[in-house]
Amino acid sequence: MTEKIEDILRNGYRTWRKNLVIGVAPVLQIVFILLFLLVVGLILYFSRDSIMGYLGLNIYWINPLLINWTNVLLFVVVFFVILHLVVLLIVSYFTAGAIGMAKTALEMEKTSLSDMLFYGKKKFLSLFFVMIIIQLIITLGSLLLMLPAGIFYYINILNAAVAFSVLGVSLWFAYAVVLNIILIPVSYAIVVSDLGAFDGLRRGYRFFIENKLASLLIVIMGMALGWIFGLALNVVFSIISIVGMILPFAFVVLIPLFVIGYLLVQAFIVTAIITVWWTRLYMDRTGMKPREIPTEIPVTSVPDPETPTPEPIYV
Repeated sequence: MTEKIEDILRNGYRTWRKNLVIGVAPVLQIVFILLFLLVVGLILYFSRDSIMGYLGLNIYWINPLLINWTNVLLFVVVFFVILHLVVLLIVSYFTAGAIGMAKTALEMEKTSLSDMLFYGKKKFLSLFFVMIIIQLIITLGSLLLMLPAGIFYYINILNAAVAFSVLGVSLWFAYAVVLNIILIPVSYAIVVSDLGAFDGLRRGYRFFIENKLASLLIVIMGMALGWIFGLALNVVFSIISIVGMILPFAFVVLIPLFVIGYLLVQAFIVTAIITVWWTRLYMDRTGMKPREIPTEIPVTSVPDPETPTPEPIYV
């Protein structure tokens, strides 16, 4: 018998509360991404003369006729592709680690960072490949949706081109959101069921189709949790803004710290809880019954004293 959604939410929260270490994985994900972007920024800064020379630019003046536009386009494409792939690798590793920790916590009632390292190393490549596949599907869909606008631009019917551009962007946004929601269970299928990229993609899609209502409820509850958490942090931001009106320099310093702190705290709490909810839902609906975390420590029952059997009386 499957759990009700309210039981999944309640028991998932209890599991997270007893295993706060699950939040370390999404926090480390943000930290590593920020460190990677910082390193890239420093490399670009100290190599700016060489890069601008390669692109045909000058640090003091820019002549469009002297710019090597082929090199510019090639540099931008290669740079952002490599940047995106490295970020996807980081996300894949720590996502697999977080799901693995949630799975272990639901099975054994306890998890640790060693579970993050184990599942991260074991499943990050499968998650990486499936993320690339999903993004290729989204990109292909966007190209098809924007194709009519491109045709009208080509034949120089600008009014129709603008109208189809607006329509295409709107449809692409809706298409990307819906597709991402439908494919949320894919990561959990890969890690929890120990599948490869293509098998996980098929299993995750089939899981959503077979559990549409439960999956949508988890999505809605996750959005509500993030909204409530964001509302609470907006109060902190308001206080910082008041301080900034008095001390402008402090405002400039506090804003970046607030943004980074907001991301880290949200990852530690909201992302971790949502990960446990989805893991519990997937395990429950696929027959991997997770344990129910009790709210109180059960009282050890004391066995009743044995009543001695009376000996027979002989007359």
